[in-house]
Amino acid sequence: REPGLTAIAVIIIQTIGQFALFTYISPLLTTVSGIELGVVPWLLLLFGVGSTIGVLTGGRLADWKLMASLTGILALQVVVYLLMIPFAPMPWVMGGLVLLWGALGFAFGSPAQTRILINTKDAPLLASSLIPSSFNIAMAFGAWFGGSLIDHGSSYAVLPWIGAVTAALATVVSAISWSRERQKLQTKPA
Repeated sequence: REPGLTAIAVIIIQTIGQFALFTYISPLLTTVSGIELGVVPWLLLLFGVGSTIGVLTGGRLADWKLMASLTGILALQVVVYLLMIPFAPMPWVMGGLVLLWGALGFAFGSPAQTRILINTKDAPLLASSLIPSSFNIAMAFGAWFGGSLIDHGSSYAVLPWIGAVTAALATVVSAISWSRERQKLQTKPA
């Protein structure tokens, strides 16, 4: 039960940061990166391409090494968010980071969902309904949180910081859960 709950926590924490930024990606790209508004849809297309690559890759990684993949993907998200902070004013670099961000932002979903479903075999329908609910609640809260910061005078440039902090927290939760799971496997009697 605990691994499923921590996977739900990972989904919520990560998605809050992702959607605090994604909701306001257009103003970030136009005001901070200096990208023309007409180019933003092309960058969103690039994000979508990255997302598709991420979903396909995340599924394969979940089948290969579930917890190593989940924790590693989350840690790489931290790196991408941290790179966005100094490179946000550089349009070409941001284009590449948007692609990577899309890929990593959607690659974590398959391992997280697999972890939930593997650990909730006694209630698969309930678990299946909790997954999209977790994403939706986190998306709404992330958009509200990002908007609240902007409404209170923060620059759009603060949004990658939210992503970095939430991805780091999700990485820690995933790593702790993975460590506990390995400890339980080592202490099980033969």
